[in-house]
Amino acid sequence: MSNILFVYQRKMATSEGMYEIFMGKTAIQHGLKSRFVTTDKVTERWLHWADAVVFVRNQDLLAQMLIKKARSSGAFCIQFFDDDVLSLPRSAVNRVQYLPWRKKAVRDGFTCTDLILSSNKALGEKYAQLIPANRSVTIHTAVEQNLLISPEEKKTKCAEEEVKIVYAAGANHEGMFDQFILPTIPKLIERYGRRVSFTFFGVHPDVSRFERQIKIRYISAMPLNQYRKEIQRGDYDIGLSPLESNEFTKYKYFNKFIEYTIAGTVGIYSRALPYTLIIEDEKNGFLADNDADSWFQALCKAIDDCELRKNCYQNAYDLITTQMEPNHIIQKFKEDIPELECRRKNKRVCIISSKAKFLLFRFIECFYLVVVYMKLAGIRGTAVKIQSYIHDQRAARNDKLDN
Repeated sequence: MSNILFVYQRKMATSEGMYEIFMGKTAIQHGLKSRFVTTDKVTERWLHWADAVVFVRNQDLLAQMLIKKARSSGAFCIQFFDDDVLSLPRSAVNRVQYLPWRKKAVRDGFTCTDLILSSNKALGEKYAQLIPANRSVTIHTAVEQNLLISPEEKKTKCAEEEVKIVYAAGANHEGMFDQFILPTIPKLIERYGRRVSFTFFGVHPDVSRFERQIKIRYISAMPLNQYRKEIQRGDYDIGLSPLESNEFTKYKYFNKFIEYTIAGTVGIYSRALPYTLIIEDEKNGFLADNDADSWFQALCKAIDDCELRKNCYQNAYDLITTQMEPNHIIQKFKEDIPELECRRKNKRVCIISSKAKFLLFRFIECFYLVVVYMKLAGIRGTAVKIQSYIHDQRAARNDKLDN
């Protein structure tokens, strides 16, 4: 039995996915005993207990300080990333987790990291060059077969039946939709009329001018498990996932492929990394170049050819139920990291000084951000930001993975 401590900052899709893999019965059957704790709840006792410590997408200063302590205790140290946190867009620099010294802390933490774990092979290899061992392992999201709608159960709509199109994305992701898909809607209406409809999850592009011509529905963001059930109930036919192609986005994970397949939906994706790592055009989904004409052609192909859509879903289903099946993922994880088989005799370390140092830096960060927001948004805007931050922190403390 190997003891693995997973350290995460807060509940989010990434940490939820890791929790589902390593707290499931499959991991236990393979001899992996896992515990998940938030960064601020890590204690000397947890570090002494762990044979390996996995820091899940941690960018805060305390996490990087704890990596050094974990390494000193004798634990095997792993960092998991599903985003290129060292190349975050300039538009995000005023958010605290993207401050320059946060990136420096991540680089410092790499010096005590034994292995990079990532859902994107290219990202893992990139970050592996920054750690002493130059070593990375790729891991997929685990998907239980019972979460999926079998191809036999999935009805593929043809002829004059309504084809339901869904776009699920995070807040403020309207840009790609507006650029590549919005221009296609008048042409889709002209060609198909009310045979097509649009539903938006967690995102609210302005398509109000088409509300009298086709069905349009907006659904607010929700927790992952609730979202999966809701999107399955919608019985959508085509899912949209436009993605800007740049040095940051190419290192992301193809979560949307998994989400749409779980929903029983065939996706249309930008012909760009990371989607080209998993999507074969007209085999297990559709690829479109990042221009409106290409998206229109892909949409028409997906709407018109119901047999092709059916085959794409079958292939997507087969891929997930083999390569992303929990037993396969855990077995590969153990084979790729044989150090997990070694029980360690960790020594006890003191982390009180690290937490005290973190609190000092946190105070300085908060002061810095107040000054920045005062310049950008004035007194009233800063007050709103502070209230929002306090509410967010309270929600994070109450929303744990084991709730």
